[in-house]
Amino acid sequence: MGLTQRLEKQLADQSKEHKATLKTLENKHETRIDSLIKEHKTELIRQKEELIKQGELNENRLMRLLDQERTGSKKQREQQNQKLEELRQREQDSKERIITLTTECQHLRDNLDTSERTNDKLNDRLANEQSRYDALLKKRNETSELEELKSTILALKDKLE
Repeated sequence: MGLTQRLEKQLADQSKEHKATLKTLENKHETRIDSLIKEHKTELIRQKEELIKQGELNENRLMRLLDQERTGSKKQREQQNQKLEELRQREQDSKERIITLTTECQHLRDNLDTSERTNDKLNDRLANEQSRYDALLKKRNETSELEELKSTILALKDKLE
């Protein structure tokens, strides 16, 4: 039985050695796993910090773009309001000009009507004066003929005497 005990002892030693080797390998693997976990956590922390920085940069860029857009929009709104005010002013000026021209046109029409009535009166008066002139001229011609006739009669009377 010495051989069995020796073999059992050798088996027990080899088993202890194997367990020690396994324990060493297990410790190495655990250390390696811990190291990989730490590296992974460090890498995740680095990536997280990088993503945070990139997010902040993107947020800042977005805020600048938003501010630029607001400024541009405000400027454009002000320009549009200014153009609208100019158009309103032009419309008001046009309305006032239309009122002025309408009033002036009505005044000219009234003057034209008055002038036409005056012209009609003057034409009537001219026609009356022309008739009177023609009558006077006719009367004068008749008077002139009568005077000639009278002169002729006197001349004949003188001859007869």
